[in-house]
Amino acid sequence: MQIHIFGYGSLLNPVSRAKTFEEKDIIEGVILHGYQRIANAARTCDEYIALNIQENSESEVMGVLVTVPIEHLDELKKREEGYDMVEITHSISVQVAGPVYTFIMQENIDCTGKHIPQSYLETCLGGVHPDHRDRWLSETIIEYPTIDDREKPLCQNYIPLK
Repeated sequence: MQIHIFGYGSLLNPVSRAKTFEEKDIIEGVILHGYQRIANAARTCDEYIALNIQENSESEVMGVLVTVPIEHLDELKKREEGYDMVEITHSISVQVAGPVYTFIMQENIDCTGKHIPQSYLETCLGGVHPDHRDRWLSETIIEYPTIDDREKPLCQNYIPLK
C-alpha cells in the first residue's frame, strides 16, 4: 500500500526526502491551487521557523507529488511533527489513483524572536531548478529574519545548495 504526498518545502529536495523515506514515484512541477507558501511554521520545541502553506484563492504553490510506501508514513509524520496531514486531492493539477495529502501547520505559534535558518532555505531550494529559484523565493512570504547557520546547521536534513 502507498500514499501520495505533495511536498512544497524541504520535501522538494530528493536527497532530503531520501533521509526519511524511499519514494516509489515522483511527479515534479505539480501545482496546488488556492494556497500560498509562507515561512510561519514554528514548533515550541524548535528555535527556528520552517515553511508552511496557507489558503489564498489568488495563489498557487508549485511542488512535487511523491508516492510513499505506507510503511514509511510514521517516519514522515515524525519528520513533519507539528503539521497536520491534510487532504488536498481536488486542489492539485494532476490526477492520481487515491487521495493526495500535504502537511500544513494549522496551530498559530508565536514566531517572535525566531529565525529562518539559511540551512533550511538551501535544503528547500536544492529541490528547485536553478532557473526557478528566484521565482520560488518571490512567491514565498518571508516576514522573519534569516540566520546564517550553515557552519552549524539547525536543519537536521541540511543539504548544501550547489
